[in-house]
This record gives sequence, structure tokens and C-alpha cells, in this order.
Amino acid sequence: MASFLLVGDAPSTHSGLARIAKDIAQHLVRDGHSVDFLGLQHQWNWTAKTDPGYPIWAIRDGEEFGERDVLEHVYRLTNPRTVADNEYDKPLIVWFIWDPSRCASPIAAIRAQQKRGNFKNVQIWGYYAVDAEGPGKNRAFGGPAAMAVQETDRVLAYTEFGARVLCATDGPNRSESQFPHLPHGLSAPFVGDPSIESAIAAGKLTVLDKPVAQWVRQHHGRILGAVATNQPRKDLPLLFEAGALARESGLIDALWLHTDLLTGHYSLPWIVENWGWIGGKNLLITTPKGVFDKKTGFGSRWTLESDEQLAAMYQACRVTFAPGLGEGWGYPIVESMALGIPCVVVDYAGGAELIPPDWCVPVEAWRWDGLYCLRRPVMRAGDVYNALTRAVSDHETPEEYRLNTATRELGQKWAWSRIWPELWKPWIEEGLR
Repeated sequence: MASFLLVGDAPSTHSGLARIAKDIAQHLVRDGHSVDFLGLQHQWNWTAKTDPGYPIWAIRDGEEFGERDVLEHVYRLTNPRTVADNEYDKPLIVWFIWDPSRCASPIAAIRAQQKRGNFKNVQIWGYYAVDAEGPGKNRAFGGPAAMAVQETDRVLAYTEFGARVLCATDGPNRSESQFPHLPHGLSAPFVGDPSIESAIAAGKLTVLDKPVAQWVRQHHGRILGAVATNQPRKDLPLLFEAGALARESGLIDALWLHTDLLTGHYSLPWIVENWGWIGGKNLLITTPKGVFDKKTGFGSRWTLESDEQLAAMYQACRVTFAPGLGEGWGYPIVESMALGIPCVVVDYAGGAELIPPDWCVPVEAWRWDGLYCLRRPVMRAGDVYNALTRAVSDHETPEEYRLNTATRELGQKWAWSRIWPELWKPWIEEGLR
């Protein structure tokens, strides 16, 4: 058994990175390991808070992404004065579950201490989110993110796409076989909880707030859904334009967007109105619990308080679209599929590996993300509409796909109950030998 210090996003948020880290932490604890979670921008004060089975700590020096805090906790977890005798000989795994660019500063600080003879029994692991290619040879990326990858003892990618980019970034240091990829998993209510599905089928929407349930009843089965948090990496204008094409053709009659940050800012309210969307009528905006934004610019905006409510909204859709400019893996893709609803995504990065090729949106052109110098796709609204039409046709044509069979199987194969013992646990045990 080992001690793990997981470092990543704010555990109080609903981001995919935080959710991944919390799921991994809980499985590690169940397997008998000791776990501490150090998270960014946590709302708690500087005291340890206990989630089931492990303490959560707050990163205080957010500008350096936890450099001082990581060193402090590594010292605490390796110092014989603060560690019990039966824990002292355990290896400490500092496991970054984050974007590699955010890990460069704390990793460099650990390596500097090790060069001084400290932290001898400490390993650095990384489960790195890669949702785009870089500008270098073989599409490698550079800068601090590349340094983080090169200084990580064990690197794990989300998908084949991510593994290829990480291997190219590492250069000649390691071979492709040293860059495995493992998906993160799903749990109830997205898999293994038929009660939500049966309630939706029976028209019983008590899991939803009354106004949301009324809207769902009105549009049930004719909704285009989009779960698009982390807005800077999502093309929301494309969503509204492609959705308008689908609405005008009769493919759907309403759009549901589950998002975060400031939904009423920028030009989105104007774009929504321009494409004929009316909040509370043919458009419903929901946000995760804890996101506060009075001025949505879209009319009514409702909070989904639980995964059960989110699952109910998915199952009211006819089809979903993940409007990301690249996904490391993509919870919205597999959640939708696991619940029996087809999903469309751009033919780029990890998300495209999860769905049938005909449901992918072709890339019209490429551009460079100026801040991080990453390769991003450009899509046409008409191509998104065509992919939505193909997905619905495949999904609803008996000889091609059947509801709750082929589509559902594509998503449910990623259940934690299957992939942890079959894939994750062996990979972890191999690293601890």
C-alpha cells in the first residue's frame, strides 16, 4: 500500500478534472491506500475537511498553482516527526490530475528538493488532460507543460489521441509504450440506475423542479441537449446556429444548455436572440449547483442540484451535441450515450474516439489558440446539423441502432465498476512494485 497526494482542480466545483480526482481518490481509499487531496481555489478556510475516507486541503498560492502548498504537504507526509511509524516506509505518490501546464511549477519545486537529497521516497505521477495538439514536430506542445510531462515519472493519458501528443512532447526520453491511456469512468445514475429511465418513460419527472419538469413535458423527445461547461473551450455560437437549423428542419423543437460561468455576458444573449431562441420557451438554460448568475440574458435559468436531475435532462433529449473545440475524453459524450441518447462531437481529439465515425462533425479548417498555441478546429453549422441528422437516423432506425442497446452499450462500457478492477487497479499496482 502507498500514500497518495492528489493535486488538482477545486474539489467543490463540478469540473471534469475535480470529479475525476474525487472518483480516483475514493477508489484508492477502498483499495486500502491513504489519500490526501490538495485542490485549487477551495471555498473552505485553511483546515482539513474530510470527504468520505480522505482529507481535502486548500491550495493557498493559486498564482503558482500550489508550489508552496505541494512542498508543505509532501514534507508533512514524508517527515518522520509527522508520520506514524507504520506509514513512514510507504512510498508517497504525488499524483497530478490536471492540465500539465498547471503542474510545471510544483513539479520543478519537488525535483529541486530531490536534487538536495530530500523527498527520496517520492514519485511523481500525472494523469494529464490533453484536448488539443501543439505546434511542434508530430504536434507536440512546448513550454512549461512540456517540462511537466518530461519530469513526470509515470504519465497516463485519457485517450489514444492524448497518449500520442504526450509521447511526442516527451521527445526521445521514453517510448510510446510508456504512455498508456485509461478512460475515467461513470457511476450511478449514468450507469446502473434504471429508476431514472423508468421515471422518465412514465412521464414522472418529480426528480426535477416543477418549472423544469413542465418545460421537459412540453418538449420531451424533441430536445437538442448540450452540456458545455468550461466555456472558453466551447463554441456556443455554433451550438445555437446549428440548433436553429435543426429546429427549422423539424429535427428538434427546443434546446437545453447546461453550462457554467457567466451565461449572460459577452455576446451570447444577442446570438441567442438572433437565431430565434427564447429563454423559457424553446430554450432552457441550467447551471450546476453553486453557479450564481442573476443576469443570464436568456430569461429563466435553473439550477440542477444533483446527478439524478442531470440524468433526467439527458433522457428527455432526442440527441445531444458536445460543442467543444477538443475533448480530453468527454463526460457529456459518454453520459449521454450511457443513458441511451446519441451524441455528436467534432472529429478531433479524444472525444471522437468514443462515438461512431458518422456522428463526428468534419473539421472545415484549423486555427491556432493564441494563448496556448494549440491547434483548434473550425466547424460549419451545416456540418453539425448533418451529423445530428445522421445520429438520430442511426439511433432510431431499428436495423441500425436501437434505443438503449447499441448507443447505451457504447457509453456503459466505461462504468467504474468495470474499468477500475480491469484497467486502473493493475496499472496502479504495476507502478508500486
